[in-house]
Amino acid sequence: MHLCSAACSHMCYRCKITNCYRICLDYRPRSCTFTKRFPYVCNGCGTSPCYLGRFFYRAKVADANYQETLAKSRVGIDLTQHEFEHLDQIVSPLVLKGQSIAHIYQNHRSEIGCSERTLYNYFEKQLFSAKNIDLPRKVRYRKRKR
Repeated sequence: MHLCSAACSHMCYRCKITNCYRICLDYRPRSCTFTKRFPYVCNGCGTSPCYLGRFFYRAKVADANYQETLAKSRVGIDLTQHEFEHLDQIVSPLVLKGQSIAHIYQNHRSEIGCSERTLYNYFEKQLFSAKNIDLPRKVRYRKRKR
């Protein structure tokens, strides 16, 4: 008591004016025993009212976080800038000469370091210096309807 001012009559952990952990260096927050063991949440805790820090498991929130993490991990290029420039130096000149991606991939598989489908995806995103219009058969076919 009396950490924020001498006139304060509240217990410090219930004080609404200041945070105890900012004033007192010896302050240690109390925690629920349910959160110290599996499943590390307060679901099913019969203690009421509980003033300790609480953690609840919410399935919809957890699933939304999982889906967001899953989507973020699959966005972008999985190559460094140097690796991608090396790949562009291999693929783009050969495409500009009229070779197909399948032919380039068969002859330079060890140098490329990614799959043939990935090369097509990079061309679709227009990341190479050679564009879709430079591919020999890309211009002849219509885009598939889905």
